Amino acid sequence: MRKIRDVVASLKQSYKSIIMLSPIRKIPEELTKDSVILDFSLPTYYELEEMLNLFIESFEKREDIVIDLTQEDKEALIKSAQGLTRNEATSALLKNVIITSGINRNSITNLLEEKNQIIKKCELLDFYPANSSFEQVGGLGVLKQWFRDRKNHFSDEAKEFGLPDPKGIMLLGVPGAGKSLCAKAIGALWNMPVLQFDVGRVFSGVVGSSEQNIRQVIKMAESVAPCILFIDEMEKGFSGMQSSTFSDSGTAARTFGTFLQWMQDKKKPVFVLGTANSIHSLPPEFLRKGRFDEIFYIDLPTKEERKEIFKIHLTKVGRSTKLITEELLSCTAKFVGAEIEQIVVDALSDAFIDGKRRLTIQDLLNQSKNKIPLAKTMKEPIQALREWASDRAKLATDIVLKKDKDTWVTETPILTMGKNKLKYRSNPNLN
Repeated sequence: MRKIRDVVASLKQSYKSIIMLSPIRKIPEELTKDSVILDFSLPTYYELEEMLNLFIESFEKREDIVIDLTQEDKEALIKSAQGLTRNEATSALLKNVIITSGINRNSITNLLEEKNQIIKKCELLDFYPANSSFEQVGGLGVLKQWFRDRKNHFSDEAKEFGLPDPKGIMLLGVPGAGKSLCAKAIGALWNMPVLQFDVGRVFSGVVGSSEQNIRQVIKMAESVAPCILFIDEMEKGFSGMQSSTFSDSGTAARTFGTFLQWMQDKKKPVFVLGTANSIHSLPPEFLRKGRFDEIFYIDLPTKEERKEIFKIHLTKVGRSTKLITEELLSCTAKFVGAEIEQIVVDALSDAFIDGKRRLTIQDLLNQSKNKIPLAKTMKEPIQALREWASDRAKLATDIVLKKDKDTWVTETPILTMGKNKLKYRSNPNLN
């Protein structure tokens, strides 16, 4: 170390420098005053585009290798490779060429799998398989359109236009309404890996390890960006912050503060998707603008949405959608998507037990009449949640209008609370 410092002193009179390379930043205290740190960032979109073009050119003369990429496929492939080094991206593409004898849209899956290998090295995050599309999500038209509109907001073109990266959204709603399913669907729509963050894993009994764990989560998420950081049931993971000073010497509060600060100031394209069943357990500073772009409320599905959900689940098991009747839709007026799925499964089970016969309308009706929906079991807290969201959150579903005498009102049964029952709220602008 002394010798290096002597060399540095003598080189100040010349045009020579010492260059040291290291994959980790660990500078001896003696050299900190004489050194300059240069961080090499991961390849940009345009650098990966150049790499992909050269990679394709190297195989163009090979008759046994089929290159089948549209311009849209190339853009999606490059976006999937963001967050990987050149070697990692090239290795994933080579692996795809070996397996499929070509490069096509399916190569995106291999690049996302390469990111999965990076995530597996971190015990605090899980790779959430983005194996669903929005065609498998019934209703929620407003929410779906919000996601589609922002599909290209992470691109360099959006940055050149002046658009910042979307920060994230909070999905608030009734349990079983499809909040977690949306996380899988958005990953498939945006061609981004979905990382599931279990907040409970962060907290450890070793002093200082919880704060270190949350920083590791942030570092790992940023290393594979652009990505989606999915936090399910946030009210459970981040509850109890007010009593943290007395219960755990402030560990939870400090950890939460680190995460909040990162959400506010993050530079890497990490989209935070949080879900919650109850808003009252979450700290108020969590919900302000600047940390989440929008708070969406997912209410009980409307009649048209229930019909769409039944179609999805009946088609999934290879049954006719003609089994959906007006009586069935009326019987399931307060059922959420998860409960409708269970109706189809249990009705199919009845048909199987009864001699593997055909599924009938009566099977579905029997199951719907025998089940008590959560909206009845947990009537009071769900009504309180709906009342809170009526003017504090954006409705995730399309608003259906119907005429009541001379006034147009919304058919969606969120809105204001009357005496022990829900009432429709008029829209004075549509009289």
